[in-house]
Amino acid sequence: MDYKAWDGNGGHPHLQTVLFKVSRQVMTQNPCSDQFKGRFTNPNSNRTSIDKDTIVGVRLWLRIIHGTITPDPYQLSVEDLWNALGFGQRWEFHLEKMQGWYDTWFGQSFGSGHSLDYDDLREHLFPSYALNRYRQFAMVTRKLSYLGRGHIEEHNPTHYRHLHVPARVIDQINAAKGSMRSRLNEALLDCARPKTFCPQQCSKNAESLRTYLDGVSATCIWPFSTQHRVAIQTIIDSPGLVNWTYTKVIGACITCERHLRGHHVKKAKERIEDYWNGLCLDCMNNSKTKTGSIHEDYWLHNSLHQWSKGCRLAGHSRNTWYHSFMGRHEVMEDYLEKQRNRENNNQQSSHSNGDS
Repeated sequence: MDYKAWDGNGGHPHLQTVLFKVSRQVMTQNPCSDQFKGRFTNPNSNRTSIDKDTIVGVRLWLRIIHGTITPDPYQLSVEDLWNALGFGQRWEFHLEKMQGWYDTWFGQSFGSGHSLDYDDLREHLFPSYALNRYRQFAMVTRKLSYLGRGHIEEHNPTHYRHLHVPARVIDQINAAKGSMRSRLNEALLDCARPKTFCPQQCSKNAESLRTYLDGVSATCIWPFSTQHRVAIQTIIDSPGLVNWTYTKVIGACITCERHLRGHHVKKAKERIEDYWNGLCLDCMNNSKTKTGSIHEDYWLHNSLHQWSKGCRLAGHSRNTWYHSFMGRHEVMEDYLEKQRNRENNNQQSSHSNGDS
């Protein structure tokens, strides 16, 4: 059907009709909705019709469940994949049956996926989530946070408008981006406060500070009013961060000279490049709203400092664990506040014991 056009009755016109030959036995044994399966249980009928779905999406599923995959399905577009997912969800097919095909298709089409641009990534977010492909999902969510300009959103290229990731996923990708931006600003600008830059207030303090800020201006963090529209990757690839340079100020004190050398700038760049590994599907699943012992498996990772324990995304960082939390925001904040209070109490207790 042509979902970009309308006929005289207010519907969408059919572009093409295709006849598929299928096995009744395969179709009735394939896990799906009773409504769909019922189309093939009548022994007196050899035909049924399916509309509102695309030919490519239907064909892919028929080949998958009949075990007759040919090279052609591996040439499909991302939009074709979405259409297949829409057909599968409509009729309650088990999407895990598509995982093997998807892994091969993704590998042949995009390799590791690191060549995908921002617009591509927006369309790969939902498929990797729906098919539970942890490696592709982590890669896509991580790259979106680095390449996103402004508020990051996914893109659905089909008429199946109900297909999308949970809103919390989008929130957390944007939160990771915001956290990286804040840390960059903090690393570059906290030291630029007058009494912090040069506590001794040496005679070259003002000149050194101006020189330092000239170097910062090459990092793309200014102007602040439009900073949110600049991708994190653009900032960390900027000349100011890739190759920090400054003009030596004759007579500057040791503290001013240390700031001008910019060793902290290089460390900030490295920390942001390694900030996180993307969202972890297993941490997400462990932290979804539950009853009883709420999020017990998820919190266990934090208490043991084993952020990826039991996760398929092996070795992922604490920041990945943190941003993969799918529960209510206030639950995480309450948990972390209690943790900080415990740590502070333990430190005070240690000092007291030491004094006695």
